[in-house]
Amino acid sequence: MKDLKKIIISVLVILSSLFLFCTLRSIPAAKLWDGYSVVYVPADADTAVVQEAFESAGCNDVISLENQFVPLAASAETPEVSLALSGLEPSSYLKKRLMYFFDKNHEYRLYYVPVLYVRKAEAAVKFMNSRNITAAVNVSAAYPFFVPIVCLIFAGILVWFSDRRILCAFSLCIPVFFSFTQPFYSAAAALCLFMYGIFLSLKVWKRNNALPYLFRNRLLIAFSAVSVLCMFLTGIKCGMMFLLLTASQCAVFFLMSAVSEVCDRRYSFRPVKIIPARMISLSTEKSLFCLLVCSGAIAALFLFAVMNVRIVRPSSEKSLQLPSPYGTGNLPTIHDFVNWRWETLTYPYISLNESGSDRKKTNPKEGDSVSFMQYAQKDGKIQEIEKSIVYDRNFIDDSLKSVENLAYPAIEKMLGKNSSASAGYVISGMQAPTVLNVLILILSFCIALFFYIAQKQGRRIAVPRGVK
Repeated sequence: MKDLKKIIISVLVILSSLFLFCTLRSIPAAKLWDGYSVVYVPADADTAVVQEAFESAGCNDVISLENQFVPLAASAETPEVSLALSGLEPSSYLKKRLMYFFDKNHEYRLYYVPVLYVRKAEAAVKFMNSRNITAAVNVSAAYPFFVPIVCLIFAGILVWFSDRRILCAFSLCIPVFFSFTQPFYSAAAALCLFMYGIFLSLKVWKRNNALPYLFRNRLLIAFSAVSVLCMFLTGIKCGMMFLLLTASQCAVFFLMSAVSEVCDRRYSFRPVKIIPARMISLSTEKSLFCLLVCSGAIAALFLFAVMNVRIVRPSSEKSLQLPSPYGTGNLPTIHDFVNWRWETLTYPYISLNESGSDRKKTNPKEGDSVSFMQYAQKDGKIQEIEKSIVYDRNFIDDSLKSVENLAYPAIEKMLGKNSSASAGYVISGMQAPTVLNVLILILSFCIALFFYIAQKQGRRIAVPRGVK
């Protein structure tokens, strides 16, 4: 019963941690929108100067607040457009889409430039800066897959050289998962040190006095301290997530211990490890090689971070939060546009005698339809014709096609190329090789290399013959 409680609690802690890692993930905002780069200027900047900058740089089809209209391919005299402009239609989509043109704190006004003109956008930013407007461009870049891939490869090497491969693989799953949700170079360096510490800890798994022995190990103490320091220097959020990772890792060890106890009870004979932890050397040829690989992984992270940075940003910018399809929040998506278009096209033809809930229809379902009478000239006569609007796959496809046919650079064109179930804000900025980031990566590398050299030169614990 006691072991069952351990298993249940450990599983709950692990699942809760994984859920929080996903919910509170930090996606670098260098890649905000596919096909577009974001230029941001102070909200109080002269829009005439901004427009002049884009025109002089040759930036075309810039999506801005000033060139947005009702996204319907219809005349302004039609009932549908008239009601949308009057604000009588019940949906708030037209108001909510304006949030895309400001950061979360409304300190910056946002402009979306097609990636075709990204270099011209940088020229426009320089023009604005020459006019004392502190503008910047968030250049589109790919998700830094190199960061979690390095962690994944390093974890695979540790598993391969581990004496307990299954336990090691299970133990390193959560740190690797963490690297995908916090893909920062400095955080990955800290994770490499953390995973190597787990690798060493498994060498004394279930041996007497294992914890006191590990707590006195200078390498583990140094690696743990540097890991925590690097995570918090990367960001407060990243540091708090690392503490959660540590808690979940403890839960993994408790879970493995409880499961092992349950499995051992099935056998009448239970072998006991008589050699205590203090008699086990952590400095073996395998562990030294893995430590060297750890140093190499951190060095690769540093080099790739320096070579891959392509972002221009104002020096005064701090934690700028920009709209993104990968963020969390309540920004409208292309699906909201489709629903708004259905509502706008059907609203003038719904009986006012119906209940308000029936008239609004802001969340239509598959198969919903609205029928109404229209008058058309046929054979020289004006005849009454029944027309129906059905919410189905054809209506959705027609809505998306109508966006492409709009004669102006509508925000819906960008939303259509970045379809997602939800959209919100993410913290702007790719990982730049600032002095702090450089120090974090260099510190991690030096710590790993120092202990490798020290142990290679003979600073090892004596090991009885035959003990690995």
